[in-house]
Amino acid sequence: MKSKLLWPLGLVVFYAYGVTGCSIDAQGNRVVGTPGFAAAGLYNKSTPGVSIRSRSELIEKYLANRELTPIEGVWIGSSNNYEVAIIRNTTERYKEYDYLGVIADSRVDTWNKGDIKLILKETASPDAYSGSYFDFEHNEIGTMFLLPSPNLLEFTLSDQFGRQQRTTFVRNYPKTPNTGPLTRSENSTGTGFFVASDSIATNWHVVKEARRISVLVGSTELKADLLLKDAQNDLALLRVDRSKLQGATSTIANAPCFLIGNSDEVKSGDAVFAIGYPLSGLLATSPSIGQGLVSNVLGVDNDPRVFQISIPIQAGNSGSPLLNQSGHVIGVVTSTLNNKKMLTTTGVLTQNVNFAIKSSYLKSMISMTSSSPCGESSKVKQPVTARDMQDAYASNVVLIRVSR
Repeated sequence: MKSKLLWPLGLVVFYAYGVTGCSIDAQGNRVVGTPGFAAAGLYNKSTPGVSIRSRSELIEKYLANRELTPIEGVWIGSSNNYEVAIIRNTTERYKEYDYLGVIADSRVDTWNKGDIKLILKETASPDAYSGSYFDFEHNEIGTMFLLPSPNLLEFTLSDQFGRQQRTTFVRNYPKTPNTGPLTRSENSTGTGFFVASDSIATNWHVVKEARRISVLVGSTELKADLLLKDAQNDLALLRVDRSKLQGATSTIANAPCFLIGNSDEVKSGDAVFAIGYPLSGLLATSPSIGQGLVSNVLGVDNDPRVFQISIPIQAGNSGSPLLNQSGHVIGVVTSTLNNKKMLTTTGVLTQNVNFAIKSSYLKSMISMTSSSPCGESSKVKQPVTARDMQDAYASNVVLIRVSR
């Protein structure tokens, strides 16, 4: 049975800036009570947004006794150093943005109540907002804000070494959002990949209860039918009429399928790649490549069916092929750890704990079909890079669209 701990992701990493004696949190803020730049009068710029005297005044004025959108409310960072109230932007500041995230309460000496910490703009996706974050020097850093669940807000920032770190805020007000659960569109997307000339592998949860399934191969959309499912292991095979691709470019029409590798040979620490369509309709229309490691050859509660992987996963990545350095499929990306459940049960926010079903289960499914064989996948040079993988295998991966 699939664990309830599997869902979307996030965590904050903490750093200490020891040279000046200044304590720095994960978002680059200095914490009150420690010596540092403030003593010298540096970095005291202010970004005032609204005039308030207290947290309660802010809530009463902008949030209480009204119907809130999913993003509105008071959010607290994992470092627990400040609260940000996300409110409708009715000010003259950043008028092109729909929401302001203003400081409601702070233990950080560079921020005053009412200062602007975030600016957000609605997108075509109800769970995603474009915008910016202001660091401890009040410098504006562009990012994308995501709502993986009603009470979690996630975005990505670079640390002092240039590494991307996912940051999570937890809703602190209202306790139950006035909007209720975030509504999901009846139309959804996922990723699939050719395993035979007329067969595409994906996750069962991507196409479950689908009224209509289509796949986008290059710029050609094809109707797909469910060929076989393995609900227990979250796998599905779809069948398409590839003859309909004859009008497409030769690269697309003759794209080979993936070879299925031996997942039993995979070890912890092996380099892996995933190609898929995260956040379709918001990000690029071409497939995206992710690179990481096999963190463990077992999943939650030592589940032997899955690999734990470090590749960042977003909605839409479900069904992506997990590739080894030879370009062979060793797994199918399927899930990520449920942050909300982990926070509730353990008090810990996790980062980049994602999972892929091992290819041995997919290979068993394919052997049960009469799918037409296809040519061997492209070869990649060694040592392999993410760009090599993208160039060699992106045409084998398809966007799946589902209507329910």
